[in-house]
Amino acid sequence: MDRQSSSGGRIAAYLVGLHQRSRRRKSGWNLLLASFGGIGVSLCWAVLAIATSKLYSFFHGSYRFGTTRTHAAGILMYVPIFFPALSSGMVVGNVLTWCVPAAKRAIAAEDKTIGQTFGSANRQLLKLTLVLSAIAAPFVAIGLIDPFLL
Repeated sequence: MDRQSSSGGRIAAYLVGLHQRSRRRKSGWNLLLASFGGIGVSLCWAVLAIATSKLYSFFHGSYRFGTTRTHAAGILMYVPIFFPALSSGMVVGNVLTWCVPAAKRAIAAEDKTIGQTFGSANRQLLKLTLVLSAIAAPFVAIGLIDPFLL
């Protein structure tokens, strides 16, 4: 019970912090951040999907990315990798936005209001990427190896 209440307290604190972080975003540069984030997520998912298809080819012979796969193995291979691609793509979006000096200044000023920095935000996203990758890996492995899901 004590463990559950402490995790519940952490979740509540995170949600309060999430609301505070969302209110700080007021500059138009955040549209650039969102655009670069979308590009980063797309690129990261594509890289992971191509790598997954190469692994599938290794186990099952010739297979090309983009070939229609609507069976359970295809779902297990390509859907779970979206989640680590989401968090790692956000890091890519942050880095691309940080390369624009005016956006860097505006976003850094907004982040200062809650004590967050470029580095701390990316560290949190990379930790999340590791956790999500660890969760996705078994599902992808089952989709890659199990011949009965074809």
